[in-house]
Amino acid sequence: MAQTSLRPLELGDVPALTALLRENREHLRRWDPRRTDDFFTEDEQIRRARSTLAEMDAGDSAAFVITDGDELLGRLTLSGIVRGVFQSCAMGYWVRADRLGRGHATRAVELATAHAFGELGLHRVQAETVRENVASQIVLRRNGFTQYGVAPKYLEINGRWRDHRMFQLLAEDAPPRPAPPASTAVDVITTERLALRQMTADDIDDIAGLLGDPDVMRYYPRPKTREEARRWIDWNRGLYRDHGFGLWYMTLAQSGEFIGECGLTIQMVDGVPEVEVGYHVLPAHQGRGYATEAAAACRDAAREMLGSDRIIAVISPDNRPSQIVAERIGLRLEKHAEMYGEGRLIYASPGQT
Repeated sequence: MAQTSLRPLELGDVPALTALLRENREHLRRWDPRRTDDFFTEDEQIRRARSTLAEMDAGDSAAFVITDGDELLGRLTLSGIVRGVFQSCAMGYWVRADRLGRGHATRAVELATAHAFGELGLHRVQAETVRENVASQIVLRRNGFTQYGVAPKYLEINGRWRDHRMFQLLAEDAPPRPAPPASTAVDVITTERLALRQMTADDIDDIAGLLGDPDVMRYYPRPKTREEARRWIDWNRGLYRDHGFGLWYMTLAQSGEFIGECGLTIQMVDGVPEVEVGYHVLPAHQGRGYATEAAAACRDAAREMLGSDRIIAVISPDNRPSQIVAERIGLRLEKHAEMYGEGRLIYASPGQT
């Protein structure tokens, strides 16, 4: 199986990178300076690549392409390398839109920081993101970066001066990254009455029963099949691996009885990645406050993991019970959005974006 890897940028990469930039122009627009049409020409990218290679020769930067086997996924650069008493650099990266959410950025950042602290002998790596780029903030935190401030109007992004969250990782704080055993399910969150843990393949009967229940899925196009429930479990296990969270298997703490699922996922809302709290409870256990109790605990977990007060809930306009749960945990109706081909209400916490 191919693995995410980094290799140094070469002039021969320019045609494929130029094509990738054109394909991802809209995807990257939210996070980049405004680009003229010339930027997306091969001639301009050759000019930029030559300049970057000269900086690499001078020891001022280290530029890489991100790959999965022979497939090109994006770019990562350690720029502005300063020696002397500072021994620091700044890191930036991007991954093609159709390969997001699969751990490629997390692994690329891990490899880049190992290179920075190993071969380059640096003491510090800095990275910054616009406030709403939650996905990149998750990637950085999973690699041990900590936020040390917010820089007002730090960079002009897509025509606006934008505030940025500032992150850093020091060599002595770089975490070891042993992979957790894939077969182990641990309690992630416990409350007075509930326990939430990672799903496993062995949970298929319970999850298929939950997602196949017409009452639970009333506000969805249709109940899910058993095979779709299996893919649901696989999707959440990928979220645990790549982001450290997902929807968790929910039981009564005292008896261990399965009652539903609750947790955190990333949703694209109007082109912006947002952390959503979601919940499904079996009909026999609805109306007892379990969804509110679990969602509040997940809200608090999001604050601890992400260092941000902002989470959202995406809810059908007809689903008043879920709207009440969102309101009880402090979310308020922020806007309407078109998602999944239908209108949705976006409830959000008052945290800044």
